[in-house]
Order: sequence, then structure tokens, then C-alpha cells
Amino acid sequence: MLLAIPLHGERAYGSGVVARSSGVMLLIYFSGQKFTSLPAVSQAVFEASEAVWVKFVGDLGILKGTWKTVGPMPDWDREKWPVPIFGHTEELSGRYFRTKYDDELAYRGQALSTEEVVRNLPEDGFAGFEFAELRMTRLLKGVVPQEV
Repeated sequence: MLLAIPLHGERAYGSGVVARSSGVMLLIYFSGQKFTSLPAVSQAVFEASEAVWVKFVGDLGILKGTWKTVGPMPDWDREKWPVPIFGHTEELSGRYFRTKYDDELAYRGQALSTEEVVRNLPEDGFAGFEFAELRMTRLLKGVVPQEV
């Protein structure tokens, strides 16, 4: 499912693909595209490799109606939008971990890693929808919005 996410302080939207869901938790691949208004599905389509951020996010933005459903992803192929390995830095010890979740988003464990590896993985953790809006606003700052 393609979503349009409002950007703070702008009359613009970012977009994302819900790759998995489990209860209130969504795994979203966020694109680097910005739109002047709600995009059509054909405008918002992107590949998983083009995502600028991948995160577990709550579904409250959808439930409140601030996040808009653009439509289903054309030719959806679950295998092309995998659950990635996430990275985590333990603040107290300074150790680095790779964290694994299964296809249903259930936690499957973690393993010690290196800073170099973890730096290149999506950050493990859960974000509220407003945090996700703010993060996307920052990530898309300077991106020229596409006219819709």
C-alpha cells in the first residue's frame, strides 16, 4: 500500500510503501520524493532500493486520517520489499548489534556486529507517526516537490 505523509511546515507530502504490518506496527519504506498534493499511484511508485528511510512506525497517522492511502502498489511483490536486518547501538556498552525480525515482524534475535556494518543498516526501533512526519520533513528538505 502506498501512503502520502504530510510534511511539517510545508504544503507537501512525502510517500512510503507499507511493506508489512502486524497489529499497530507497520514496516514502511519511505521514498525520497516530495509532492505538492496527494500523488497518483503512478507518480508515487518507487523501488525498495530507492528508499531514504526504512522504519517500524505506528498506524495512528492512518487511523487519524492525516496519512492518506494513495492506493495499492502496482505489481506488488513481497519479495522485493523484504524485512531488512536492522542495526542497533547499545548506549551504555557501546556495542553494536544486528537485529533480525521474521516476515511477520516478530523479533528473532540479535548478534554482535561492528560499527561499520551497523552504520549501513536501518536503525532498529519503533517511531510514532508524528516523529516519522518530522523525520521525513528533514530528509526531504531541499527536495523540489513534483507538481501533481
